[in-house]
Amino acid sequence: MSSEKNIGGQAKDLVLLFYDKTQLRFTNKDIMIAIKSAKSLLNSGYTFDEIKNTIEYCVENQPPKGIYSFGFISNQINRVLAILKQKEKENIATKSIDKSKFSNYGISEVSNKDKMKPREIKVDTSIFD
Repeated sequence: MSSEKNIGGQAKDLVLLFYDKTQLRFTNKDIMIAIKSAKSLLNSGYTFDEIKNTIEYCVENQPPKGIYSFGFISNQINRVLAILKQKEKENIATKSIDKSKFSNYGISEVSNKDKMKPREIKVDTSIFD
């Protein structure tokens, strides 16, 4: 998110994103409480992207009872950020090299079949004469 927006604007965008992703029913009072909670998170030092990633993670991995309010995000943010950080480390460690980006450096693949010499087959035809 652009840093030009004030904390109130960012909080509003996060709350609207939350309600859009969760498809929960809400009232004006719910929106105001959620914006206050989002402002509190932003003032505590969490970035817009951290809160957004937490919302997306919680929506994808809902608890058995489901997500009931934006307060759930405030409650789960530290745990989710730790999980996301761990996943990022694992992705970096296990990132495979895309072989199509590299040439074979002059080494051609030769199969065992290509290495075999053709055989000459001799058939004894004297028994047919």
